[in-house]
Amino acid sequence: MSNFIERLQFFMTKEGINDNQMTVAAGLSVGLLGKAKLAGKGMSSNNIEKILLAYPDLSPDWLLTGRGEMLKTNGTLSNTPSLSQNGNASPIGGKDNELSPNNQENLEIKCDAFAPLFQMIREKDTIIRQQAEEIGQLRERLSHLDHTSKSQ
Repeated sequence: MSNFIERLQFFMTKEGINDNQMTVAAGLSVGLLGKAKLAGKGMSSNNIEKILLAYPDLSPDWLLTGRGEMLKTNGTLSNTPSLSQNGNASPIGGKDNELSPNNQENLEIKCDAFAPLFQMIREKDTIIRQQAEEIGQLRERLSHLDHTSKSQ
């Protein structure tokens, strides 16, 4: 498992989670997982954060880097979203995505533990966006120079 998507797929297979269940539980866009798997690419920091919040026993270090154990605890996930009466996975907060005060506090504590990782991902996303903008500007300049040299 050399990349993020392969590790995510491995986790889902081991835990018996399908794309739809993870999409609903983590509040992801429909089709996002399928597209990422087909392309073999990663995901944005926001989507990774949603997955880690929905599956708190999943080790962020393992998911992002492949280091360490897949799960923080042994066995199956203690907070795997349960199936509702209609067979769909329920989000962490339960009905209508509402979080009880206790669940909200637990999520805030877990978010604090992941904060350095998320900050690092956000910083890298910012650098990538800046570099993409710079590449676009350089392409425009090259195009302009090319057009200028052809007209002379």
